[in-house]
Amino acid sequence: ICRDLWLLGRIQDDEGQEKATETMEEAFLIAREIGDLKLMIFILMRLAQASNRRLQGKRAEEYLREALKYAKELGDKQAEIEIAASLAAFAGYAEVFEELQKGIAIAREQGLVSLEQDLQASLGAAYEKHGYLVRAREHYEESARLLEKMREGYQAEQHLRAFSENTAGAYERLVDISLQLRQTADAFAWAERSRARVLQIMRKNRSLHRAASMPEAQRRQYRETCDRIIALDREIQQLERKGSSVPQALRERLQEALLVEIDTTLAARRASGLAGGDGGRL
Repeated sequence: ICRDLWLLGRIQDDEGQEKATETMEEAFLIAREIGDLKLMIFILMRLAQASNRRLQGKRAEEYLREALKYAKELGDKQAEIEIAASLAAFAGYAEVFEELQKGIAIAREQGLVSLEQDLQASLGAAYEKHGYLVRAREHYEESARLLEKMREGYQAEQHLRAFSENTAGAYERLVDISLQLRQTADAFAWAERSRARVLQIMRKNRSLHRAASMPEAQRRQYRETCDRIIALDREIQQLERKGSSVPQALRERLQEALLVEIDTTLAARRASGLAGGDGGRL
């Protein structure tokens, strides 16, 4: 019953239903009654995220502090690091940087590669948010390096699951930051290095959301660009699977389409106030 309620609460939260908090809190009470500390921590962290989205910062902080207490009781170092980094956000951005750096050091010391990869991406996002583009790029690059290290041992199906929207985000941010720093060659190198296959599909799936802030003509061009990227990449994959050489002209067409898509996205973000323009602290 507890886990069913937890699953229902997450579904409700994903759909933006107000009942989600009530459902998850009910799941938490049952988890506490049966002594499932791990599930209690998961629920409290999700409740904190939901509260933050509803601009209920004080309540989110309370959930996180309670989760941290249970994480320490359980001896779950990974959860402790994640929760402590989330709590630091309530103190100020300097504290966020410090806590994330501390978490990265602990994760590295304990060999928690997946956690370090997540924390490096989070630190990159924190620096980018405050305009420190070069510092942000350093941590996104480290996040991408760690992801590639993990990908080496993946089977194909595991690779697709591992290359989720969150982990692919480090590559996408590296592409965007490189363009903002006017380093076009680096931008394409990162797009290629990600092997863009899953990332392109994600872009396609998110195109309606991104295109919402675009004028109709630009939105239509954006969708056509996404379709062209997927078609070109599929053609390259088919040639590679057959062991055939891929014409340079075909790769160049893909490069051009990728840069058009990224440039269109950045333009839409700037127009809607989601990107701070070309400037940034170094």
